[in-house]
Amino acid sequence: MATRVAANLGTAWSLSEAAALAHMSPTYFSSFFQTRVGIPFSHWLRALRVAAAIQLLLTTERPVADIALIVGFRNTRNLQRAFHQTVGGSARSIRRRAYTARTGHAQ
Repeated sequence: MATRVAANLGTAWSLSEAAALAHMSPTYFSSFFQTRVGIPFSHWLRALRVAAAIQLLLTTERPVADIALIVGFRNTRNLQRAFHQTVGGSARSIRRRAYTARTGHAQ
């Protein structure tokens, strides 16, 4: 299940869809996931999407809005909210810091 979700981040995954992949009821899956992983499915999915977005920010010149959609956020605002909750900063600030580190010049 985790591999399939990670390979298809652009999909709008729900708890029910993930539970179906694991052949569990949504309620049991939610409890099972929280016990095994230590965080709710939605938090895990958000962290996975943020990590994928960071990778794209660091390795491509794609606009932040495009990256948001590629990794499964509905819009840039949702991506920014997830960034603040997960890493405490914005997507643009991460890209700026990476550019400065790579070139020695501020963007």
